Amino acid sequence: MPVFRTTIRGHLDLTRKLPELPDIIEQVSVDECDSPEELTQRIVARLRKIVDDRGMGARMKKDFGPDLKIFVFEHMIVYVDVDINGTTYDMPLEDPDNTGQWIDRSGKPVKKQ
Repeated sequence: MPVFRTTIRGHLDLTRKLPELPDIIEQVSVDECDSPEELTQRIVARLRKIVDDRGMGARMKKDFGPDLKIFVFEHMIVYVDVDINGTTYDMPLEDPDNTGQWIDRSGKPVKKQ
């Protein structure tokens, strides 16, 4: 079954955003889909959630410590675009028991590169 890495990018209004925020926020998802229609439905559902929530949640990378989870309201988002990349190998999953660690589909630890 093909695996896709989907990135939804929210481009922020540079005149309204706080200086601490990046110019672009991203939501990254990994989808295993049998058909392009199924992938499209999943992406549309994520975009609909952004509209329904009246904003977009994302993680902000920090140099030290854990990533920050942020929520940016819709009035600060100028536009949204989507990037879809097919993968050549199974994508590792974030380990639910160990934050910042990765595992493969069988549960074995994977070194992030």
